[in-house]
Order: sequence, then structure tokens, then C-alpha cells
Amino acid sequence: MVDAISGIKRIAARLMNFDGAYLRFVGDLQISRYRADELVETYKDDAIWELMYFGHAR
Repeated sequence: MVDAISGIKRIAARLMNFDGAYLRFVGDLQISRYRADELVETYKDDAIWELMYFGHAR
């Protein structure tokens, strides 16, 4: 995320070792529900997962 900003904000982010990220994943989703080891229903569709992280990597 630091690469996308400029000026004084970029300098401040670099000095603070800011390590934020924005990630987006696209894929297939399948959710299945079981009752006593018997498949009751299944749901399938396209999905988008998004992750925003504003901290330091550990």
C-alpha cells in the first residue's frame, strides 16, 4: 500500500515501517450442510474474498 501513496504520507509510512496490504481473491465457493453424516443441502456459486491489513507483519 505504501507504493500507491506519494509525498509526505509516503515518507511517514516508510519511517513508521507501515506494512499494510489489500488482497482480493476470486474463486468458487461450495458450502455443504450435513445432518448425522447425511448431505442435506449444497450451495455453489462464485465468490470474492477481500482482506485489508493495516498492521505490521509478524
